[in-house]
Amino acid sequence: MEEDNLKEEHMERKTVVAALVVASASLAAASASATDGYFSHGYGLIAKGMGGASTATASDTFGGASNPAKMVFVGDRIDLGIDLFSPQRSASRSGSDPALNIDGSSESDSTLFYIPEFGYNKLINPRLALGVSVYGNGGMNTDYPGGQIPGGTACGPATGPGTGFNPAPGPYNLLCGNGRLGVDLSQLVIAPTVSYKLSEGQAIGIAPLFGYQRFKAEGLQAFDNAPGFPPFTSSPGNVTNRGYDSSTGFGVRFGYQGRAGSVSFGAAYATRMHMSEFKKYQGLFAENGDFAEACERSGLAFIGPRVRHLRLMADKPRARRIVEKAGVRVLPGSPEPLADLADARTVADTIGYPWLFALASALGTGGAVTAYVVMRRAEESAEPARVGRPAATIVSPP
Repeated sequence: MEEDNLKEEHMERKTVVAALVVASASLAAASASATDGYFSHGYGLIAKGMGGASTATASDTFGGASNPAKMVFVGDRIDLGIDLFSPQRSASRSGSDPALNIDGSSESDSTLFYIPEFGYNKLINPRLALGVSVYGNGGMNTDYPGGQIPGGTACGPATGPGTGFNPAPGPYNLLCGNGRLGVDLSQLVIAPTVSYKLSEGQAIGIAPLFGYQRFKAEGLQAFDNAPGFPPFTSSPGNVTNRGYDSSTGFGVRFGYQGRAGSVSFGAAYATRMHMSEFKKYQGLFAENGDFAEACERSGLAFIGPRVRHLRLMADKPRARRIVEKAGVRVLPGSPEPLADLADARTVADTIGYPWLFALASALGTGGAVTAYVVMRRAEESAEPARVGRPAATIVSPP
């Protein structure tokens, strides 16, 4: 039952981890080949060239990133390389109401990244090998110049309800913030390996995973609780432009590899990596399941509610029904999404003014859900496109 799921224990926040250790001094903003979203499709140049199919092969010393059992078949070996990654990113907004004057486009200035990699393996005896793999994840580094949107637009300056999102004067970037816009995620995993050969063609292995990551966000001032709007974040001041923050964590990977004639096969399992929080940006990470789900699939720990709970609470009418059934008191509001302005007025006449209008679901919004306060009935007609929007919900503020 969904209400029973809500009572389950608080889970780990999933962030992400990795980048490099041997050349950490030269690693400022590592970003792996993001062919699988946030994560690389393979670790080590050989694995990348094979499309990431490295669990059953023993061709390099990056077993800590795929299958630690393979290391005993590798022999004495050192691998050192640099992966050159050159993503071309752009962002644009078009088709907005001309009165808002918020359309624009920009290209990221960060287009070239050097991603070092390192692996070492030593045969202690014919059956036992010790090694280490150092590898990185990422793909989030963006750096968009600001100034696309002038002041005196829907972005701001915000002086009260309906006057904009940002109290600071323009010009603004594409998300109504000031200055450059972007995020920088640099990540590192160090994985010592121990592999043991059970027989001539079979081996097992284990690799403790030690993770480090650092993160920075810029140009998101519009999401740091603009005046006259309901709170966008529960931690004002911890959303943007706070420099780099870092976190550490750990996990473990197990592996098996076997050979039968010319055929090799392997299997590996990794626990979740339990990472500490980004304290400087605790007001930024949205209550939306997409990022947490991506981390879960990759074996990394997200310290926070389970993905199904995040998705459930993002659907306001559904979440309202569940918590009411569980005996939790809620504010008066619309039990179902509104159909139109007349529907909104009917509910508002019942619960009274003022009331808060918001999207009924946060899914697909990135967690940044816009809401509006209607103080009296006359104000409804001033914002018919907002108040009468389908799939919206209203609630009476306390």
